[in-house]
Amino acid sequence: MPPVAPVASPAPPEITPTIRVPVPVPVTPPGRSDCESRGMRYVGVPGAPGTFCIDRELVQEGEYRRCVSEQRCPHPPPVTVLGANWNDLNNDGLAANYLPAPMALQYCRQRLGPGSDLPTRAERDLAAQARVVVGAGLTTEWLGDRSNDGMRGVRGDLPARDETRGYRDVSFRCVLRAEPR
Repeated sequence: MPPVAPVASPAPPEITPTIRVPVPVPVTPPGRSDCESRGMRYVGVPGAPGTFCIDRELVQEGEYRRCVSEQRCPHPPPVTVLGANWNDLNNDGLAANYLPAPMALQYCRQRLGPGSDLPTRAERDLAAQARVVVGAGLTTEWLGDRSNDGMRGVRGDLPARDETRGYRDVSFRCVLRAEPR
């Protein structure tokens, strides 16, 4: 019997490498113990949508100064007027002021990660009704509600302000939501 010629095997099909794109894991921290471990207060019903953690007090100048020294936050813009807490190391226990809203938001996001923001007016009001936040006298706060033509709301009855500027009487606190907006 004559030798049989080997049959050429078909070329292997081209294989397109599978690229696995990580699926974002939903942020589900707001449980009482998680809030407290972050120095925050819990607002909402456990397991219900809309729960969040919120800072009890305004972010203090010393906390923001530490963030800058660790190169995680930008240096505040220079302010030469009296009342700028950044200008005096003795003011580290006072509310961080003269910070534009984007810098305040950046601080919250670097500190708390995904799901963090400035609280909306509704969240801030709900936290106040639940008595889990401390007011700061005449100091108002940047809010996380969407800005309108560069103007952002502040807590209280004041009109919106230019979010790219810092103000003596405006500070901020952070919120961490179970479901990012």
